[in-house]
Amino acid sequence: MPALSGLTAHAGVLFGLAAAAALTVVLDRSRWGFEIRAIGDGAQAARAAGMPAARNIVLVMVLSGALAGLAGMSEVAGVVHRLQDRFSPGYGFTGIIVAWLGGLRPWAIVVVSLLFGGLLVGGKQIQPAGIPQMLQGLMLFVIVGAEAMLRYRLRVTRERAPAPKAPSHEPARLNGSRGDVS
Repeated sequence: MPALSGLTAHAGVLFGLAAAAALTVVLDRSRWGFEIRAIGDGAQAARAAGMPAARNIVLVMVLSGALAGLAGMSEVAGVVHRLQDRFSPGYGFTGIIVAWLGGLRPWAIVVVSLLFGGLLVGGKQIQPAGIPQMLQGLMLFVIVGAEAMLRYRLRVTRERAPAPKAPSHEPARLNGSRGDVS
């Protein structure tokens, strides 16, 4: 399309939107999606409820690999039509951060990925020396740290030094018949 000739976007965007829609339906409306969420919240409890945790974990890993392959295929075939040097400059790391910030919800991940894409592309135009990646890591560190503090209710408190005891003005007493002084 002539109107989109300067963009590096390709049909992979449509694949991603279709995958987000399909995953939303699977996770929110199916038994398998319920089992996946239950296993993610507590695998031991899910096993105790009779859910096949090992089978579901393997199936989720297979589905994740298939989606990653679809993304890689669309990236390679989308713009330059061949595999290049430095094909994946940290896409996996970025994907983990985007999924975490999206709260593991498909449509939230779409929104966060658009924002992160803008950060990375705009950051490379302004400052190509790694500032966007540093901001990305800093955002992950802050978000994960804040969530850990909220989840485990970590509180930073200062321990006060004990007050010094006042000297006692009581005379020493003899204790029992042995003549011990206390």
